[in-house]
Amino acid sequence: MNTRLHSDIGFLLSCASGRIVRGTNAALAPTGLRARAYAILLLICEHPAGLTQRVIAESLDLDPSQIVALVRDLEHKGLVTRTMHPTDRRNNLICSTKQGRRVLGTAAQLTASFYTDTLAHLSPRHTSTLRRTLTAIVLDDDPGEHLEYCAPDSPLSVVERAVGALMLVYGIPAGPAFDLVVRRAQDTDAALGAVAEQIVARSAPSAATVTAVRREFDPLRIPDDSGSERKDTRR
Repeated sequence: MNTRLHSDIGFLLSCASGRIVRGTNAALAPTGLRARAYAILLLICEHPAGLTQRVIAESLDLDPSQIVALVRDLEHKGLVTRTMHPTDRRNNLICSTKQGRRVLGTAAQLTASFYTDTLAHLSPRHTSTLRRTLTAIVLDDDPGEHLEYCAPDSPLSVVERAVGALMLVYGIPAGPAFDLVVRRAQDTDAALGAVAEQIVARSAPSAATVTAVRREFDPLRIPDDSGSERKDTRR
């Protein structure tokens, strides 16, 4: 039933938010995370040097008291640790663990799949417009300032570009390409963004670069269901 509510922006945003949060929580169930905990873990993993709880609260626009409980739960799960701040003893730094980065990799795949399914009825242009508009609302800014989903140097944008580079090198879909980035981060105990930056920096379109990237990532690839290695079928 259509009512005047269906033209009310606040109502529509509230309904959309509720649907996305519920779906995200369901998608994240295998990892033991929920939407807010996932957001905190993602933010922490993007900053290898660690973040204070105050910075986390400000970045996610949450009350500091909420962050305390969420960080404590992540710590109990072994996904983050607290260390003394090197210059401010009143604050702790929250840092990701290797297990935390591993769980983040799985969670990112699950949420990406959920978002893809949820927004499948939207065209790429409409999805891009939605992202720019929501970013402008959240940042209280001009939508024209957000021509991309993320700033060019943001960790998420770098990861997306790294995934794209591996897709070109191997001729594989985004999912397996993202798996390679995550596996490399796990093997080297490095932040996802740092690994992605290395891939992007070395991904100039040349035969030598393709050979070098394949030499590094071939050992990390997973056999297909038949037990044989997935091959690049491009000509």
